[in-house]
Amino acid sequence: PAAQINLVNSGISGDNAINGNNRFERDITPYSPDLVVVSFGLNDGCQGRDKVKNYTDALESIFAKVKALGAECIFVFQNIMNTKVSCHLKEKREQELAAYFAEIQNRGDLDFYYEKAKDIAKKCGVKFCDVYSAWKKMLSFGVDTTDLLANYYNHPKREFSYYTAIKIIETMFEL
Repeated sequence: PAAQINLVNSGISGDNAINGNNRFERDITPYSPDLVVVSFGLNDGCQGRDKVKNYTDALESIFAKVKALGAECIFVFQNIMNTKVSCHLKEKREQELAAYFAEIQNRGDLDFYYEKAKDIAKKCGVKFCDVYSAWKKMLSFGVDTTDLLANYYNHPKREFSYYTAIKIIETMFEL
């Protein structure tokens, strides 16, 4: 209870695993962390299934770098993307982006990346914090998950970001 905890957010919105790997030494190493939480997948999944090896290679490299620092690692695969174009999106560019993301989600590309991420985390001995399956479960029960996204295509509303934080804490206690 008296431990001092310092959090450093090195995430960059719109980034992917390859870029995260490339900036690891600059953005992570100087802090000598005890725990590194890694979360890539949504943006990577937009690159198509034929680029999944680039994604898994980058994750494997990140996990090896975390291990070399002597730190624990948790990998988080987050929420699903939208499954339809929301009626709340009024601008043409947002509607086009939402249609593109919905196509990726509905054709199973993100599911494919999710499975590959689980495999590489297991192979590397990294704890896997699974938020994605909860979103898939809600979708299977008929929940309009698109409406649970703050921007209606890929970022969850505050309540679901809170859920992700709780899942990360639960995973920390499993270490």
